[in-house]
Amino acid sequence: MLGELLDRTVTGCLGAIPNPELEAYVQGVGNRLAEHSSLDGWTFRLLPEHRPLAFDLPGRYVHVALGLVVRLNSEAELAAVLAHEMGHELEGHLDERLVELVTLGRAAPHRLDDEVTADRRAVRLLRRSGYDPAALSTVLRALARYRAADVAALHERASIVDGMIAGQDEPSSDDGRARYLRALDGTVLSEPGPSIALPSGWGTEPLAASPCEPIALNSPDGNRMVISAHQTEAPEDLGRRVLAPAAPEGFELYVRSELQHERLVVIAAMRREASSSWREFRYWGPSGATEDDAIRLFRSMVGDQATGQRIRMVRAEPNETLRAVRDRACPDAPLGLVVSLTEVGADAVIGSEIAVRCVERWGADERDRK
Repeated sequence: MLGELLDRTVTGCLGAIPNPELEAYVQGVGNRLAEHSSLDGWTFRLLPEHRPLAFDLPGRYVHVALGLVVRLNSEAELAAVLAHEMGHELEGHLDERLVELVTLGRAAPHRLDDEVTADRRAVRLLRRSGYDPAALSTVLRALARYRAADVAALHERASIVDGMIAGQDEPSSDDGRARYLRALDGTVLSEPGPSIALPSGWGTEPLAASPCEPIALNSPDGNRMVISAHQTEAPEDLGRRVLAPAAPEGFELYVRSELQHERLVVIAAMRREASSSWREFRYWGPSGATEDDAIRLFRSMVGDQATGQRIRMVRAEPNETLRAVRDRACPDAPLGLVVSLTEVGADAVIGSEIAVRCVERWGADERDRK
């Protein structure tokens, strides 16, 4: 089936999630919702993707990215995300997108009317499953902070959801915040394969909603290069081996090039060390680009960051600043990363009821546990 093929493509391109316990927790929340659904055979996936996204595929596959999970605040909010994606399947929206995929080679984002209809389904599913449906409007407003393109639509949907649940007697249940924090605390946040860092001054532009689609790299002088990354078992048919002395120890790079539509395409396989997964990259260079240009770009993108990082939940003291919490709980974490996970400014004062999410390296965390 096409849905199964797409599911394998997505999970194959991103690799395995390094958080089996958290993935099992996400699947458990999804299964609780599925028990109150009119359809059977649901599959829930947790993806090692840093962007805050979730999407549905034909065949009752629901994918949620780790980058979204770490930004949620409770089990009810996670359930709201999963229930909304299930709503698209229950309403038959995926059948329409499947036609677009087959005829056009791509599927456009869901229309606003379809999103609202899926929200309505999600509200009913959350109620039946014992979750407060108000968590859905909370998530929609939170997502508006990440998606500049559809902020107005997200706020409109949140208001519509508020209207759906106004005056209703909601289930008497906690929001599962304690369970959620326990599940999230200590989980590994990492990406398989080499750590990739953009060259200084470069920006990125996603070319599609799917995490497996290419991204465009834009240089300060207006150059534009397109790179896609997929996981691969071995660098087959990549005969030229290039070592980067400035890269981390054990770094390997295999390349080959070919012409496609009169443009140079460089196919590369990279890994940081023998135990790492291979990652396949495809570089479409601008006019006049050479294979050496691609190799220099690949070398510059290999970072020296730890591939294993662990999220720890730390509760702030009254009126403590985020910077002080970082210094107290995880001094090795980049402040920018801590800010991105807490959604507050670097010097903002935070109250004792806010759980601050910090990231620290494996080594420091393991020492603390001994």
